[in-house]
Amino acid sequence: MKHFFTQLPIPFGGVALAIATLGSFFSFEHLAFLGTAVTIISVILLLLLILKLVITPRSVIRELGSPIIMSVAPTIPMTIMILITNFSNYPIAKLIWLLALALHVGFIFTLSGQIIKSHLFSRQRISPSWFVTYVGIGVGAITCRPFNSIIGKNCFWVALICYVVLLPMILNRIYRSGNIPSAMLPLITILAAPGSLCLDGYLHAFSHPQLPMIIALLVISQIFYLLTIITIHGMISLPFASSFAGFTFPLVISASALANARPYLSLGMIYSITYQILVIIESTIAVAVVIYVLVRFVVQMKVAMSHDLSE
Repeated sequence: MKHFFTQLPIPFGGVALAIATLGSFFSFEHLAFLGTAVTIISVILLLLLILKLVITPRSVIRELGSPIIMSVAPTIPMTIMILITNFSNYPIAKLIWLLALALHVGFIFTLSGQIIKSHLFSRQRISPSWFVTYVGIGVGAITCRPFNSIIGKNCFWVALICYVVLLPMILNRIYRSGNIPSAMLPLITILAAPGSLCLDGYLHAFSHPQLPMIIALLVISQIFYLLTIITIHGMISLPFASSFAGFTFPLVISASALANARPYLSLGMIYSITYQILVIIESTIAVAVVIYVLVRFVVQMKVAMSHDLSE
């Protein structure tokens, strides 16, 4: 069993996060049964990651020594923040939400320390996965309504500022520097997540969101969504790696933000129908990719389990 948890990659948290977000999306779309079923799956995946920490702490510490792994580790507290909104009626839920948010902030400081210590600011060493840590704090904005809207608003502004600062650096890294290792290529798809995450956070944290901000974030997020779809099409044939988890959350949060922005846009009947079709297309693609990556992860872990049982 220990071998199984040693082989369970921390980036698997990205899949748990995507599935948790899908659960919220289905609930928003009045698909309560699907929302509940998907949420249960996410809880199971999260528990596996927590057990990994308990059973193989040395393995976790060793993995977190890598700035790439450290940068995607915040998907775990992000998942907790999303899942705990399902239990917001319980007093302890707010405490858990605050602890998860504090853990995410801890990851921000830890990764920042690694970046400074290892001199990772050079163009060749910047990673798209930094978005997860710095802009991912925006999940605090998405989930703040039942807990603390002031904290949520601050999370949004921090996420937006980090997005504005990091975007040109990461685009420069991807499209001018090149030489990205093949195992890291799927992380490029994370580009689709920050704009949509900021948009979703803005819509949830503010009672009266302004239309210009909504449109700006929506346009930016959809541009990078399209680029991501093109990128995934060219990478799906690559050998499977834990970085494939990077395919999942960006697609789910893009569909979610697109759907959540719909009530704020004054669209005529034709445009409204077109918009709804776009939401359906994006959500279908998101579900398909999440299922694909989850199945590949399960197959990978089944091999690890077989090895464990044979010992």
